[in-house]
Amino acid sequence: MTLHPRPLILLLSVLTLFFPACSSQERTVDVNASKEHYRLGIEFAQYRLYQNSLEEFDLAIKTNPDNIEAYNKKGLVLFGMKEYGKAGSLFEEVINRSPKHLQAHINLGMVHFSSGDQNRAKTLWEQAIALNPADNDSKAHNNLANLYKHQDRLDKAIEAYQIALKLEPQNTLYLNNLADTYRKNGNLKEAGNLLNQSNELNGKGMLTHFYLGLLYRDQNKWEEAVSAFKTSGQVNPFQGETFFQLAEAQLQVKDKTSALQSLEQAVKISPTNQKYQTRLTTLRTS
Repeated sequence: MTLHPRPLILLLSVLTLFFPACSSQERTVDVNASKEHYRLGIEFAQYRLYQNSLEEFDLAIKTNPDNIEAYNKKGLVLFGMKEYGKAGSLFEEVINRSPKHLQAHINLGMVHFSSGDQNRAKTLWEQAIALNPADNDSKAHNNLANLYKHQDRLDKAIEAYQIALKLEPQNTLYLNNLADTYRKNGNLKEAGNLLNQSNELNGKGMLTHFYLGLLYRDQNKWEEAVSAFKTSGQVNPFQGETFFQLAEAQLQVKDKTSALQSLEQAVKISPTNQKYQTRLTTLRTS
């Protein structure tokens, strides 16, 4: 049998038109591998192995460029490292790929708030709330409340925290934030009720005990304040303000030796904090 090359070549050309060759990117997509790298990225982040986490998220994106959550989680790790510019670019990438991505709007708002642009942060959180009425947008309401609290608009903050709590009634972070806002607003009884409720839900909550310490301080219950700040410091030994407040409470119960130790710990955690440095120097020379 004799082959006729010209028709064969023609047929191959037609097939090429209808079935173009896969690009190198399409050939290397591996959804399962991407999922595994994504899982490892989250696990490394939980253990504070941030560079390893970033490498895994990069591999998750490389093996599947459409893995939107890998962009988002990588952005969160960078945000935690205070790489706000890089984090913001990743959240913007997520929004470009998925315009109704709730968390990306919330996270991008956090970047702007941390960078000092409160107006842009507020806009993004309001956009997040408006995206889909069926979404659980409690984080956006909580962040808006934090913004109002930061601006000393306490009534607006209370209103926003209450909305967040309606969506997640047992969220101890929201309970603690609302309680501390009531404290700042002078409603110490309601603050105490909410903090006790939070403590029942999670007895190891760092903010619960820290805010309890502030509440006891405002009530001049110094022994209780010392106990609450000590517990807060045990739960999270990396917050300098806890040890600063502990020192102030210890001074009220005439325990200067312990107060010095607490202030030294605060300075060790935050060596550039002028407030801690000045208080420690003053106490040493008094």
